[in-house]
Amino acid sequence: MVVRFASSAPRRALGQRGVSLVELLVSSAIGIFLTGGALLVYIESRDAIQVSASIARLLENGRFAFTLMEPDLRAANYWGLHDFPAVIEGRATDTAPLGVAIAGDCNANFSLDVETPLAGANAARPGDWDCMTDDQHRAGSDIIIVRHVSEESVATADLEAGQLYVRSDESPRGALFVGAEPAGFSPFAENHAMVSNVYYVRPWSFAADDGLPSLRRKILREVGGAMILDDEEVIPGVEDLQIQFGVDMNDDQAADAYVDSDNNAILDAPGTDVVSLRVWLLMRAENPEMGYSDTRSFTLGDVVRTAGSEEFPGNFRRVLLSRTIAVRNP
Repeated sequence: MVVRFASSAPRRALGQRGVSLVELLVSSAIGIFLTGGALLVYIESRDAIQVSASIARLLENGRFAFTLMEPDLRAANYWGLHDFPAVIEGRATDTAPLGVAIAGDCNANFSLDVETPLAGANAARPGDWDCMTDDQHRAGSDIIIVRHVSEESVATADLEAGQLYVRSDESPRGALFVGAEPAGFSPFAENHAMVSNVYYVRPWSFAADDGLPSLRRKILREVGGAMILDDEEVIPGVEDLQIQFGVDMNDDQAADAYVDSDNNAILDAPGTDVVSLRVWLLMRAENPEMGYSDTRSFTLGDVVRTAGSEEFPGNFRRVLLSRTIAVRNP
């Protein structure tokens, strides 16, 4: 008799077969290709979102700057119940200026120069200014000076000690004062707080070596019972500010030409009024962008700025914004 023992080795199921090495390599290559493609799409989408967010932030910052500046510039030469600064007593050019002490003023009676409600400095800080030094002003950028009074009138009972006001009536008469109201005005006279602002670009924002230019404003305000020309930041990332004045030469209240603020031959000509301004802001991202190189040229009025230089490094995103602002009281 023959005894047969069953084998302990598992039997391969009929029809079962493995993956060959070639098939494994092909499938791995396809998987790597698809994964790499998906990763590339993700990276490009992420970069596009970051670029869009950076540009959107620049546009938002620029719009904020214009939102602050525009109503201020529109109100130039507004003095309450009339727009005749030459009749305001105590002004800088009066035979008896008010003589109020204003800490940090740019020069003597600078903030009382109501007969110059709108002015500018072209590309450089005025040499006689004490309110800023050359290294606090970004060379080549313009400066805007605007003076008027606040839109809201202030009742006698609400006058603040130390605050500078203009009292005016329709006679027309006006007077700068601090403290008690000047006498001799009609019963309908109004008090308005004096406004004197200076917009400029500083080469830095928080510290002299941070390299982040910023739009700043010197603003006349009352602090601790005294008037000062204070300094505050409007928005960081403003690399350049340029302005031109729109001048009306034929009394039709429309700008016939736009000129720089130092074009005295036109601005001081008889019968010429400033009726509008063109303002350009070159906005720059706060941080450089690795692998990005900007070589574009930006035109701000009669000034051209080209990215890629030492003053305008090419590894920053930039946006140029401009706006034409009409002056309500030419």
